[in-house]
Amino acid sequence: MATILAPTPSVEKTPFTGRLPKDYDRIACWLPDADFSIHARWNPDGVENLLYFYDVSESRQHVNIELLPTFNDVAPGERAVLRGTFGVSDVQPKRLP
Repeated sequence: MATILAPTPSVEKTPFTGRLPKDYDRIACWLPDADFSIHARWNPDGVENLLYFYDVSESRQHVNIELLPTFNDVAPGERAVLRGTFGVSDVQPKRLP
């Protein structure tokens, strides 16, 4: 999978909030006033969903990204793994349909 959601303030109204479909494994959000993007990438195994909030209104710029694990019973001695990477970049992400 290599699908990215990159909401762009010039294209859509903010704030955005929602859940990403299962076929997404990356998100990137541009913060114009800060002149950088926040991005996250995750392994879909073990991730049930991603919740996000993205606001670039004139009064505030804010991104909240939360990975939600798959809730399966974990037996004693076993473990559940959730892998994700978060970072910043000075490159504005491209908008994909």
